[in-house]
Amino acid sequence: MDGVADFLEANDHKIMTTNDAPTASPRTFSVQTLGCKVNQADSEAIAAELIARGLRPAPDSAGADVVVVNTCTVTHLGDRSSRQLLSQARRGAPAALLVATGCYAQVAPQAVAALPGVDLVVPNTAKETIATTILAQLDAPARPALPLPVLPVADPDDRLLAEIVGKTRVQVKVQDGCDNRCTYCIVPTARGASRSRPIRDIVAFVQRKAAAGMQEVVLTGIHLGDYHPTPDTDLGDLIAALLAATTIPRIRVSSLEPEDFRLDWLDHWADPRMCRHLHLPLQSGSDAVLRRMARRYTSARYRAIATAAYAAIPDLALTTDIIAGFPGETVDDAARTLALAEELHFAKMHVFRFSPRAGTAAARMRPLVAEPVKRVRSEALLALNDTLAHAFRARHVGRRVCVLWESRKPWGWEGLTDNYLRVELRDDAVPADRDLHNCCTEVTITGCRADAVIGTLVAPAVTTPPRTSTQESLYG
Repeated sequence: MDGVADFLEANDHKIMTTNDAPTASPRTFSVQTLGCKVNQADSEAIAAELIARGLRPAPDSAGADVVVVNTCTVTHLGDRSSRQLLSQARRGAPAALLVATGCYAQVAPQAVAALPGVDLVVPNTAKETIATTILAQLDAPARPALPLPVLPVADPDDRLLAEIVGKTRVQVKVQDGCDNRCTYCIVPTARGASRSRPIRDIVAFVQRKAAAGMQEVVLTGIHLGDYHPTPDTDLGDLIAALLAATTIPRIRVSSLEPEDFRLDWLDHWADPRMCRHLHLPLQSGSDAVLRRMARRYTSARYRAIATAAYAAIPDLALTTDIIAGFPGETVDDAARTLALAEELHFAKMHVFRFSPRAGTAAARMRPLVAEPVKRVRSEALLALNDTLAHAFRARHVGRRVCVLWESRKPWGWEGLTDNYLRVELRDDAVPADRDLHNCCTEVTITGCRADAVIGTLVAPAVTTPPRTSTQESLYG
């Protein structure tokens, strides 16, 4: 949020109440977020709603009138991080109204309310009215929330939020909650039953964001594959509607559970606006472990989806989650997971050592895998991840790719390709007067780093990524 103070001073006229009378001292806020993309989407929605009600983002959270901490509870580490962030927020802004919301606030509201300095606890079930609750606590007059327009016209508050936050992409929560009961997961308790937003509302939302200058939307959900706003519509229908009725340059789909994945959805990736990235949590390559996890697919089903996706989407980045050391995992189970991961050539693996979460069935399962064994198994997966991720990056050296530039760094610019390559552009490759933020430009990949690739700018203003005509075989 560099330059926020200057921007606000120059644009103060945009942040007035509905009677257009200037306020002597507009209330300010800061939103801090832990956890998943759904939480990020919730935080963006909270910020947008507070702006719509007349508040403005604080240039520095230490001077904010309101600090909202959107918490996480996916593991006990999420709980601890949430407590730490709330404590830091209170120390940083001792006079602010400190609001705790999110999954930890939902699962353990009494414990959160008892934390020193927390003024207000808003569980997930009350997030939609959080702005009204905050304004009531501040004893400030609330102006009505702006209605969602159907036409693709950006509201001034949309533009203001985009410019202040500096976003190139927006998280669009299309679904929330989960009806599954994976034995290790507390999320259904924190998020409730599965429910979906209507397609019409999502299309209107994305139209607004496109008109405000956003370049990419990320479709997110707790159980995104269970998107069913009506019994006869699903995620494929939503994607088709967004491609037909919006002009957003990029559409990215976040995590999808393998049991929900329909192979006919892959047809949509023939459109170059669809980002060539799929995140399909594997969790284990052993069918025995998958059954104990209560996952509703087999390793063979997962392999079939991956094979079809690689065939349909050139240079696909397939990423995944894996849990090492689930209760009862044997040496053979771990070997199957490692072998399947190597076979499928993931572009990135998020590896987690199993950690019992109170309130889940897996917390009571036996036998437990010893901590040293879990460490060895997770380190083997992480070493494989380093090898596979490097191979994915190296495969792009010498190619031209389209990069959406996100942020300026001390050494140059950083951005993402549609297939999830992080690209670094060094200062000597950029004209001194060139501002690349929120621009899509063509770059030649010249080398690899530990977690990124190096690029050289070759052409401006490319709006869709080039697609290769052939896909290198990943199966020999």
